Amino acid sequence: MPLILNPEWRMRKELGYVLLYKITDIGTIAEQSFINPLDAIVITLFDGERAIEEVASVLSYVTGHLVDIQEIKLFIDKNFRYFIESSEVPF
Repeated sequence: MPLILNPEWRMRKELGYVLLYKITDIGTIAEQSFINPLDAIVITLFDGERAIEEVASVLSYVTGHLVDIQEIKLFIDKNFRYFIESSEVPF
């Protein structure tokens, strides 16, 4: 189940946090969340090609701390509304 950020959601770097916002069909902001930069990195690691195990490995390398696959699964469960399966995106 390769995941990607749902194309309806966008990210913008701000001072000390990342703004995650959902765009409507007419281009207005429907919803927004403020997330920490590390969460934004985790979301961007889901590029539709990486499996959960690879995301955990890359994040372990980036942070210098061992990241357990269960932590990534919990992150996905907590933030599932931001993701879609990559197969759902028409190319």
